Amino acid sequence: MVKPASIGILGGFGPIPTAELYTTLCESITPRPYILIESPSIEKAAERVMIRSWAESSTKSIVFKALQELQSKTFDVITIPSVTVMSLILSEGISDDRFPDWFNMMNDEIRNVSGQRVGLIATTAVFTHSSLTSNLRKQGIDVIVAPHVSDAFEEWVLSCEDRSKAQPPPRDLVKEYEMYFANKSVDTCVLACTEACLFESVFAHIGVNRVNAFTVLLKCIKSKIIN
Repeated sequence: MVKPASIGILGGFGPIPTAELYTTLCESITPRPYILIESPSIEKAAERVMIRSWAESSTKSIVFKALQELQSKTFDVITIPSVTVMSLILSEGISDDRFPDWFNMMNDEIRNVSGQRVGLIATTAVFTHSSLTSNLRKQGIDVIVAPHVSDAFEEWVLSCEDRSKAQPPPRDLVKEYEMYFANKSVDTCVLACTEACLFESVFAHIGVNRVNAFTVLLKCIKSKIIN
């Protein structure tokens, strides 16, 4: 009998990506894995700051303490379904062999679709601070963001979190991205925010290719379990 994989999830940064990851892992891995979710208690105001800029020192302390709880246990995989929080952890030099190599796999996916001008749909914290973005630029890939629509995008993300339910983004918001990226000759659209990844079909007309961060994370977790 095959022993179920054990997965620790550092979640709670908006309930939607954590719940989506949990459900998808349970449905797509056989035998069904043992999953423990560690959700640190962060006030809504602090989460808004983290999305729009970067984590405050008090928020970092809460995140790192929760991560240490997971690291103290014997999981096969420890994962964080948030580009912002994963970048925060990497920026502090925290490493663990059980972390899926998420961002490098994202880079590989983008290279596989010949992405040279990447249009990034994400929150301000992702395109300003994330290791994902900086790694793409180091490889000579142009990362195009639409700063004039970031406020509207973040309000949509936060509204989903407040309702604990994914809501389709407004059509005019999607159109703004379509027009901006078309004018910038973007060849690949990267849905880097996990909430946005729940609506990949909504962004189907943006860019010639699309790379979905949430899909890549799932593939990365499965690869690590198999290996």
